[in-house]
Amino acid sequence: MALLLLFILVSLTAWSLYRQWHAQSVLFVAAVVLMLASLALGTPQSAGLREGIPVVSAIVDSFASSLSGVGLMIMSIGGFVAYADHIGASESLVVRAMRTLERLKLPPNVLVLALIPLGQLIFVCVTSAAGLAVLLMASAYPVMLRLGVRPVTAASVITGTTAFGIGPASALTAAAAKAAGIPVVDYVVVHQMLLALPLMVAIAVLYGLSNWIFDRGAVAVPQVEQVTESEVKAVKPMIYAVVPVLPILMMVASYVATEVWGPQFTLTTTASMFMSFGVAWLLHTLSSRDVRASIDSISVFWKGMGSIFTSVVTLVLVSEVFADGLIALGFMDAMLAAIQSFGASEALVIVAFVVLIFLASILMGSGNAAFFSFSPLIPDVAARFGLSSVRILLPMNLAASMGRTVSPISGVLLAVAALAKVSPMELAKRNAIPVLGSLILMIILQLFA
Repeated sequence: MALLLLFILVSLTAWSLYRQWHAQSVLFVAAVVLMLASLALGTPQSAGLREGIPVVSAIVDSFASSLSGVGLMIMSIGGFVAYADHIGASESLVVRAMRTLERLKLPPNVLVLALIPLGQLIFVCVTSAAGLAVLLMASAYPVMLRLGVRPVTAASVITGTTAFGIGPASALTAAAAKAAGIPVVDYVVVHQMLLALPLMVAIAVLYGLSNWIFDRGAVAVPQVEQVTESEVKAVKPMIYAVVPVLPILMMVASYVATEVWGPQFTLTTTASMFMSFGVAWLLHTLSSRDVRASIDSISVFWKGMGSIFTSVVTLVLVSEVFADGLIALGFMDAMLAAIQSFGASEALVIVAFVVLIFLASILMGSGNAAFFSFSPLIPDVAARFGLSSVRILLPMNLAASMGRTVSPISGVLLAVAALAKVSPMELAKRNAIPVLGSLILMIILQLFA
C-alpha cells in the first residue's frame, strides 16, 4: 500500500513540476502529504519523524539547520552577485574577455569552439546562467554574427557555456559540498575541477561537431543584427573586472594557506562573499566619489540576498523536507531494493542517480530543483553501498546543469531564444549531441577515476 501511494504521489509531483507549477509550493505540499501518509500507514521509516507534532517538528528542524548553513551561504552568494552586477563588474569581466577573444582574429569555427571553455570559466565567477547568457548575447553574439555564424548556432553555443554549474560560488556546488560533508573549496579543488576541465574541452569539440551536422549546406552570410534588448553600456574600468573573481581568489588563497599553515587561515564561502562585497563597495565608493549613493547601493546586496532566498534557498529548504518525506514513506528502501536486484554495483548506483537527476532537470527546466530534491538522500545511499558520497554527488551536480541546457523550458534557453528570435526547442535539439556526449564521457571518467 505504501509503495503504491508513494508512486502516485511522486507521479503527481513530477506532473505538476512538468506543468510549470510553482516548484517550491509543489515540493512543500508533496513533502507534507508524504509525511502524513507515512504516519497514517505506520511505515517503519516514519519512526524517524519526531514525537509531539511530528510533521511540524521535522519541517522546523530541517528549515533551521539549512538556513544556518547552506542557506546563508547561498544568500551571501546571491547578494554579492547582485551587487557585482549593479556596479557593472560582471559586465566588465564578460565584455573584456570577449574583446580579448575577438582580437585573436580566430576563424569562425575556432572562435565558436574557444567560446565554450572561456564562457565556462566566466560562469564560475558570474554564477547566474541566464545573467551570463544575456551578457554574452550582448557581447559575443554580435561578433559571431559578423563572422557569418548563423543566429541559431551562435545562440546554442552561448547556452552551452552554462552547461556545468561549477565553482565555489555556485549554489549547486554549495549544496553538493554540504551533502558530502566537506568544505566547498575542498570539493571544488580536489574533486570537481578534475572532472569538469576535460569535460569543458570535450563539450567544445562536440559543439563543433553538432553545429557542423546542423549547418551542413547552409551558406555563411555575415550579419549586422544587434541584440538591442541588452545593449552593452559604457564598460567600467579594468579593475572592476577583478571584482567577480575576488571570492574565488580569496577561497583558493585560504585553501592554500590552510594546507601550509593550518586551520587558523580557513575562510568560509560566506565570509569570502561578505569580504568581497566590502572590497567591491569600497571600489565603487572611490570610483563614484558619491558617498551617499554608494551607501544607498548597499541595499542592492540585501535585495540580492532576499531574491536568492525566494528563488533558491526556499527550494533548498523544501527539497530537504521533500527528501525527508520520501524517506519516511519508504522511497529510499524501494529504490535501493530495485538497484540491489540488478547487482548493486558502484557503476549501477552512479548511473541510476545521474540519469535520474539529468531527466528531472530536463523535466523541471531547473538544475537546482532537480539536484536539491535528491541530494539529501545520497549520504544514506552511499553509506548503504559502502561508497563515498562525493562519488555519487559530483556527477549528479554536473548532470543537473547539463539537463537544464537541453530543456526547452529552462530560463537560460528561453532568454537566449527570445533575444536571438529562434525557437527554444531548436536550441535544445542543437545542444542534445554535445550535452549527451559529455554526459556519457562524464560517467565513464567518474567510474574509472
